[in-house]
Amino acid sequence: MSDGPAARRWELLSSYVDEALDEVAMAAVDRDLRRHAGMADDLLALRRQADALRGWAASVNDRPVPPGVRALLRAARAAGDGSPPTGGTPPAPANQAAPGTAPGTAPGLARACP
Repeated sequence: MSDGPAARRWELLSSYVDEALDEVAMAAVDRDLRRHAGMADDLLALRRQADALRGWAASVNDRPVPPGVRALLRAARAAGDGSPPTGGTPPAPANQAAPGTAPGTAPGLARACP
């Protein structure tokens, strides 16, 4: 992502949707929304995206956690120092498919999500 004005605008609108801005920044975004008609369209798009993501997250939350993931989480908790668990198969590099997955598939995604 770039650091230009457009990127900053999206960042501000995203924080506005998440209600993560302080009162002064919220008021500034409200003012800009009244002044710039296109900004309202962008805000609506971000709100729709946030709603869709919440719906997706709720559906994922209802799925059981795969046993392999549970084992990794238990190992990470047991380590207690925030370091990744040792042992098992290391993740594949980002430009290479993990064993047992098709190229372009996120490692483990095909197996974890039906």
